[in-house]
Amino acid sequence: MAIIRDLLFADDCALVAHTLPDIQELFDRFADAARRFGLTVNLKKTEVMLQSYPTNQSATATVMAGDTILTSASKFCYLSNTVAMDDNITAKIAKGCTAFGGLQHRLWREHGVSLKTKVEVYCAVVLTTLLFGSACWTLYRKHIKQLEQFHMRCLRKIAGIRWQDHVSNTHVLEMCGISGIEAFLLQSQFCWVGHIARMPDFRIPKQALFGQLASGCRLQGGPVRRYKDSLKINLRVCDQSYYSQSHPTNSASECSTHEIILADDFYFILNEVPA
Repeated sequence: MAIIRDLLFADDCALVAHTLPDIQELFDRFADAARRFGLTVNLKKTEVMLQSYPTNQSATATVMAGDTILTSASKFCYLSNTVAMDDNITAKIAKGCTAFGGLQHRLWREHGVSLKTKVEVYCAVVLTTLLFGSACWTLYRKHIKQLEQFHMRCLRKIAGIRWQDHVSNTHVLEMCGISGIEAFLLQSQFCWVGHIARMPDFRIPKQALFGQLASGCRLQGGPVRRYKDSLKINLRVCDQSYYSQSHPTNSASECSTHEIILADDFYFILNEVPA
């Protein structure tokens, strides 16, 4: 059984552990490895985040870098996504607003540009900013409503439709020749899952998606939705089978061969790899 200890992308590194001694040892080893190459870890860009289970908003973790205590954060941004879904959606909408507002006078209010061209630019600039990383999001209905409201507000401004005109959202989508935001979310998620399903069985992303818990249990009450739960709901809505579509080469019983241990706490260290 393999345990994922670090997540690397370009010059970003996230270290993950279940206990405080483990995350301290991981960071010490990371810093020592960098030091051997004459590099140092930028402590100003390094943060520690504790995700306790059950959730405790006041929980903090103390990780040392020599004599310095690393900053403890309740959330942080990793690969343009905030680790905390509610904050992530708010941040994404804010970035989408910035991208949309930057073209307010240059394009959206320009009468010499056709509606079709405006919508294509909107998809290329605003939607890509808004939905970057959405393939890995675990969304509740409230999140989809927030994104849909922003989507429709932008389209109405592009098409020059005011609320006094009493035009339905369906008609606005037909005028602009574009789908609702949920269709984009489904497409993004299904494309990503299909990519994982085609990976060889030894790849870590595939093992993590189709793995089952080796130990641990959830608390009583409504469980927190997982990515796999969201995927199953979306596939059911689209009248698709989870295992037949996402894992076409193996049976359902074979998909549970990879084990993942559930612990009480998760410790994250996010930093920028020394360059």
